[in-house]
Amino acid sequence: MLRNIKTKSKLLLFPLGFIIIISIFAFVYIHYSNSANRQNEVYSKTDELIQNLLKGRISVYQFLRAPNQDTQNKIIENFNTLDSSNAELNKLLTVEANKQLSVEISKLSKEYVEYLNLFSPSLINNFKNGIKEESAEIKEIIAKMVKTGLELEENIRIIHERAKILKYKSNDLLNMILIILGACSIGIFIIFSLLVSNVITKSLHNFKDGLLSFFLYLNKS
Repeated sequence: MLRNIKTKSKLLLFPLGFIIIISIFAFVYIHYSNSANRQNEVYSKTDELIQNLLKGRISVYQFLRAPNQDTQNKIIENFNTLDSSNAELNKLLTVEANKQLSVEISKLSKEYVEYLNLFSPSLINNFKNGIKEESAEIKEIIAKMVKTGLELEENIRIIHERAKILKYKSNDLLNMILIILGACSIGIFIIFSLLVSNVITKSLHNFKDGLLSFFLYLNKS
């Protein structure tokens, strides 16, 4: 097929083909690069969840030591921030199991704050009146709240570990893709160079043979 194409057209086909292949390689690299960046962002968001949960637990400790409206509002603020981070994380997730885990984290976070709102008015009132002993009802609610908090912490830990694994896998895959594309690009460049060289060499030989034939014809004449 290539024999029927003019030499000039052949020479134009090689760089055109090279550009097309490199464009395909670039598309593949960008795809995997975006995937790796997405997993890095997911990992960063799960790290935010851990930090927000830590802030929330510290604010709970401060509330239990000095129950008042301000310390209660601080807890609610911290868990609202945690919920916002989790909502942003959920938008980035692609694995269904992780999306379900994110939903469970949101549910547990709200449940945790609900338990807080159940006993906080009584605790604040008792603290104002100098009553330090917690009632059986308050202790029961706090126990449920602690259990919910532990489940919340465990779910955040799990999603963080999963995100870390996916992050490393994505980065390793991206590095492998980059190496493969680099090797393929070099190989294709060498092949194209050899093909172009052969076309040029053959054209020069044909030109030389044509000149020799022309001069032989003149000598015979």
